[in-house]
Amino acid sequence: MMGLLGLGGLGLALTINSFFNPIKDIWIAAVAAAVCLPAAYVAFRFRLGQCGFIFHERGPIEAPYGLPWPRIRRTRLSCSASEVKSVGMLQNVDPSSENARLYSVVLYLRNGDIIHLTSKDYKFELAHKVATELTNALEELQAPRVEARY
Repeated sequence: MMGLLGLGGLGLALTINSFFNPIKDIWIAAVAAAVCLPAAYVAFRFRLGQCGFIFHERGPIEAPYGLPWPRIRRTRLSCSASEVKSVGMLQNVDPSSENARLYSVVLYLRNGDIIHLTSKDYKFELAHKVATELTNALEELQAPRVEARY
């Protein structure tokens, strides 16, 4: 994703520079900007459908595919699973649309902090599905265990 963004930015910079200093074969840079910048936007926006969280009993919560923007490069949350009180959804109003109600999935911590796990543009059904799956995983992790004796 960063490579697409860098190549597109370089192509855009070279294209703008060609207005002041003629460059031979500038069409290559213009095509790179026209192709790579929208591709980088799509890759950052949707992260190619990859998301996931790993709860460890006494360790931190991992996000192998990154967190929502601007913390997209972070792969660990600043809290552990034992600090999480519940998983919920927050409603976000999209100012560009009159009726669109969008949601984000959040963790509510015991100390009152709120940590956003997803971007703020999920529809209700998807946000509810993610919140339910994370709640089930958290409940399973926090459930008492019976040790086997041999």
